[in-house]
Formats: sequence, C-alpha cells, structure tokens
Amino acid sequence: MGHFTTSSQKQLFLTPDGQILVQSVHETFVNLEKRVSAPVTREEKQTLLTLLDKIQSRANFNP
Repeated sequence: MGHFTTSSQKQLFLTPDGQILVQSVHETFVNLEKRVSAPVTREEKQTLLTLLDKIQSRANFNP
C-alpha cells in the first residue's frame, strides 16, 4: 500500500541529527526499563501489564 497525503495532511521528516537523538532516547528508555524491571519476574511483569490494560480499558484513557 502506497503512502499518500491530502491537502490537510503534512509529512514530517527527521533530520539526521534528529534521527540520532531519537535513537539515543529510545536506548535510554530501553536501558531504564531493564533496570527498573530487573527485580520483577516475567510472570509479575505479565500480571502488571494485564492489570494496566484492564485499568486503561475501564478508565477510557485513549484519546
């Protein structure tokens, strides 16, 4: 499927420096998640995600 724009849509592209910054921020958050979740078991992580999904679906947080 091809990409298209309408008169009300705009395309936005990152500069090479912006792409490097996005990658750096991504790596920072991946590392932070690993540090924060290190003491939690895989089963506990799954339970947490299940509970957060339940909260989100019932609280209607979606825009």
